[in-house]
Amino acid sequence: MGEKRHAGFKNMLESMKKRARALYGEVPMFPSLLITKNKLEPQGAFAVAQAKYLKPNQDTVNRLVSLLRDKNIGIVAHFYMDPEV
Repeated sequence: MGEKRHAGFKNMLESMKKRARALYGEVPMFPSLLITKNKLEPQGAFAVAQAKYLKPNQDTVNRLVSLLRDKNIGIVAHFYMDPEV
């Protein structure tokens, strides 16, 4: 009896999802980064931009570090800033 209820509830839930999609259309994907040991999967346009900067060009990084040391300056950034920072 429990399996039938579970299947009935699941079918009802899927039916509600289909109706909601039909009424409102697909909801854009919330930007997120799925990070595992072996890969990085950006989901959504903003996450794609963020992922690009998680693996920066090492030559560019070295030049920036050198410039910052020469000028004796630093960079302050927060998690909510554009990923380019």
